[in-house]
Amino acid sequence: GLPLEALENFLGVLRLPRKLLLASLGLNPRWLQRQRKAGKTALDPVIGARVVAVAHLVVEAIRVLGSQEAAERWLSSPKKSLGGAVSLDLAGRYFGNQAVLDRLNSIDHGLCA
Repeated sequence: GLPLEALENFLGVLRLPRKLLLASLGLNPRWLQRQRKAGKTALDPVIGARVVAVAHLVVEAIRVLGSQEAAERWLSSPKKSLGGAVSLDLAGRYFGNQAVLDRLNSIDHGLCA
């Protein structure tokens, strides 16, 4: 699976609250602490896939919105176009992630943000 260190690096690069990022992956801070304490070095494949999907979404948001700050602001605020949901809350689930990517695609093509 994906190295646990990759998740740590991902969490460290963003300025969003760690708890919010972990929640977007369906995880909590205690889970991460338990993994470290148990000496785990790799993520379960399902969790690794979620990390990759959310990281891809973050990179796409930065590309579309022009900066990491703008992307983080957009990802952490509710969107009417997503039924009032916070983009990052949807990011760790397949259909939610796809809905957020679709919204970014619309923005990229000049439709309303």
